[in-house]
Amino acid sequence: MVNRMKYQVRCIAALLFTFAGIANMQSQEKGDYTFGVNYAVSFDSNSGSHSSSGMSVKGQYYFFDLVRVQPSLTYFFRKDYIGPVDLSLDTHALIHLSEKIALYPLAGTGIMVSEIQELDDKRSVTARIFLNLGGGIDFWLGSNVLGNVEFKVKNIHRESWFNAAIGIAYLF
Repeated sequence: MVNRMKYQVRCIAALLFTFAGIANMQSQEKGDYTFGVNYAVSFDSNSGSHSSSGMSVKGQYYFFDLVRVQPSLTYFFRKDYIGPVDLSLDTHALIHLSEKIALYPLAGTGIMVSEIQELDDKRSVTARIFLNLGGGIDFWLGSNVLGNVEFKVKNIHRESWFNAAIGIAYLF
């Protein structure tokens, strides 16, 4: 009985939290767009080891007031050969917590192109398609400047990668 009450209270709180966020929407409207950069770090979920870090260029277009699409291109740094390049297309559903803060779940897809060194000192280029699932938070730093932190899991052919990114964008 107590567990059921706790569950109901949590559900009601989540609904009120969501409705309060929708009522306090910031200035993003259908047709707005942003351009920005991210610093990204990638981890191999299977081993937990740090894989690489890189820089990302992104754009965002608001199809609706609360839904946007984000194409991004990320280059991961490597010192001995060409690092992986990640081209992603993600969709965000914004949940406004206040006038200056918004949470978002994300889902998307992409392609990862990388150069792999083989045993006989030859290198081959591979391209793999992946799915993205994750979320993030946007926060206003000024009238047209957004900061963000984003986390996502990339599922690439029997592998999972965890990506974390911090960035800045300008709203046009």
